Amino acid sequence: MTGKITFLHTVPSVRDFLKEYASKLFFEPPREIIHIVQPGLLEIVGDNLHKESSSFGEFSDVIHPLLQENGAILVTCSSLGDLVVQFRKAFPDALLFRIDEPMAYEAVSKATNIGLVVTNQTTIAPSSHLMQCAAQKMGKHISVSCLNCKDDLNSLVESPNNEERRAILAKLNETFSNFDLVVLAQVSVAKIISEQEFNFSVPVLKSYVTGLEQLRMCQCFPR
Repeated sequence: MTGKITFLHTVPSVRDFLKEYASKLFFEPPREIIHIVQPGLLEIVGDNLHKESSSFGEFSDVIHPLLQENGAILVTCSSLGDLVVQFRKAFPDALLFRIDEPMAYEAVSKATNIGLVVTNQTTIAPSSHLMQCAAQKMGKHISVSCLNCKDDLNSLVESPNNEERRAILAKLNETFSNFDLVVLAQVSVAKIISEQEFNFSVPVLKSYVTGLEQLRMCQCFPR
């Protein structure tokens, strides 16, 4: 094994965003980061929601060679979270990380009424399971509510009008204010929100920020 890290993406735009973001982080010791896009992984989650063994088999077929070649993998797609959990149970020594895990634990440590912002339905179950698992480990009871903001976020990206964007953000803020905090498990969603100059009334946690910081500080990589 090597000291390389593979960032496994399902969407090219997320690869481009995280490639730039990660390049600004200081890894000690320095790590070579390899970015791979596998759109088919997202497709197997959508097609096989009720065929877990089939999805896991296809996921494993992608993961095993990457681990053997590069040593460690960060899965940047939150929809694949449950498959990551299954894989780590089957192969506990695997250096397989999920980008939204540190964010989920931070959210649970700080709040009990949590809003989960999504645009993709396949994100809901893995991200909710992750936070409920974290709560169980912490001995807490939490409530996780799904907020499908796809239309608002699309409008935010497409609108060239500053006033219109501010109105959309104000609407989102009103929704977010019903919770102690909100989490952005999808990197694509976190990217959109990060690009806005707006102060939300509740904390907004972004998966890529805490996910990459944990990876940057991790000392368990092979050398």
